[in-house]
Amino acid sequence: FDFKSGTSSSASLHILPTPQLSRSESPFKTMALEPGAIEAMMTETISPEGGHRPVVQLAYLKTVEAPNNNKRHKVALSDGGRWCYGMAATQLNQLLETGEISVGCLIRIDRFQVNDMGPRKIVIILDLKVVGTARPIQGSPVGYPDGGPLPADSSVPPPAAA
Repeated sequence: FDFKSGTSSSASLHILPTPQLSRSESPFKTMALEPGAIEAMMTETISPEGGHRPVVQLAYLKTVEAPNNNKRHKVALSDGGRWCYGMAATQLNQLLETGEISVGCLIRIDRFQVNDMGPRKIVIILDLKVVGTARPIQGSPVGYPDGGPLPADSSVPPPAAA
């Protein structure tokens, strides 16, 4: 159909097939922990600039008072095999304080940076998305790089109600 003249041509109409999402692109994909993500973040082998958005479990959460009555949130992140300390950026405070993000949930870290804090490195989480509800800590993670256990006051969420 020619819109300028209002006439129809004898050419046949070609309908292109609807693009199909691959399994990895499905919006209903079940998110899983990414083995090796902690070491890759800490050694800066992966980065958000490179398109990496690792999925890890929040294994520990502690609110700490910062100067000027600001709250900061210290976290431990786990990929099921390793864990590391991190801090949530202040723009994530509301998500942490309302319970939208809680110990045991799976998060996709969309933006992060790694900072040297004295003798250790920590991950600063700048942006994230919750991709799985709270569940018991997966695997038996050991600390990066020293192999230590999760903090003694880590809490394991109760099993989900049936």
